[in-house]
Amino acid sequence: MEGNHYKVLIPRSRSEVCELLAEIRPETFHRILFTRRPPQNPPWDNLEELFRWRPFLTRLYKVDLPKRGSSWTKLRRVIFKSEPMNTRLDWQMPEWELEILRRGDGEQTLGAILNRISDAVPARLLQEQLYVLYQLLVISLRRDSSS
Repeated sequence: MEGNHYKVLIPRSRSEVCELLAEIRPETFHRILFTRRPPQNPPWDNLEELFRWRPFLTRLYKVDLPKRGSSWTKLRRVIFKSEPMNTRLDWQMPEWELEILRRGDGEQTLGAILNRISDAVPARLLQEQLYVLYQLLVISLRRDSSS
């Protein structure tokens, strides 16, 4: 995900990214997921539709989110730690992205969360940042069942 290489993966699903990684480096990526539900792939190419999805933090990482700052665009340092994966992500995130994580409880749509943010978030940047967090399993997204 470093070096902006993830941009060539958008809008591939998690399973497609896993397949690509397995082809490129099979010895380092052997993760099998068993679930009864079919995989949901968020509509990465349709921001209007993506706004109807509900973000939520996965349980894979522990993170202490900083208190809300005064500027939506200011970068803040955040550390994600995952004991199961023996991984630490040291990340610089803008306040608007932190707000998605703070309010990402699966109850609110992405659109409802972003309505509170006064500064316009560039659509492409929003898409890219959400995609990175999604592929790193920091967040997951589910369809809004009420729409």
